[in-house]
Amino acid sequence: MKEIGFEDCDYISQESNWQFWTNTFGNGRFHGMKMELHVPCRNRLDHLMSQCNMKRKKIACDAKTDEELFKSVKECFVFLLDRYNHALLKHFDVRCFDFKKQFNDYTSYMSGILQTRRLQSTPYVKRDTNRPRNKANECIWENRAVLEKIDKYLLETVP
Repeated sequence: MKEIGFEDCDYISQESNWQFWTNTFGNGRFHGMKMELHVPCRNRLDHLMSQCNMKRKKIACDAKTDEELFKSVKECFVFLLDRYNHALLKHFDVRCFDFKKQFNDYTSYMSGILQTRRLQSTPYVKRDTNRPRNKANECIWENRAVLEKIDKYLLETVP
C-alpha cells in the first residue's frame, strides 16, 4: 500500500502498530484533508478475557502476589497490544466505536459517508477467529477484588 499509495482510498484499514499512522500520515492529513481514525473500542476486562480465551490461558485469581496475578494477565496478551497509543491524538481526530457493531451498524453508518467502491466483493462473511467463551469459567467475574486490581492494572499500563 505504501509503495503504490492510497490514491483512491476514502477508507484505510490497517492492523499494525500505532506508528503506522504517524509514519505514513505524520501530519494527520491526506491530500490536504484532515484525517479521522476510527478505532473499535471495547471494555478492557472483556477484551483481556477474550485474549485469554484465544490463547487458552487462565487468570490466576488465586495468586498469592500481585506480581503473580499480573504475570498471568500478561500471558494472555495477544500480539499487537501496541495498535493504539494516546500519541495518535496529537496528529489525528480519533473516534471510538463499539467493536460489537463493526461489521453491521458501523459499516452501514460509514456507507452513507464514503463513496461506493468501484469493485464490489462478494458479500462480507464473518469468520470467527476465536472459539466461543464461557464466562462462567472466567474467575475474575466472581472475584471483585481481583477484577478491580486487574482493571486498574490495565488502565495504568495499556493504552
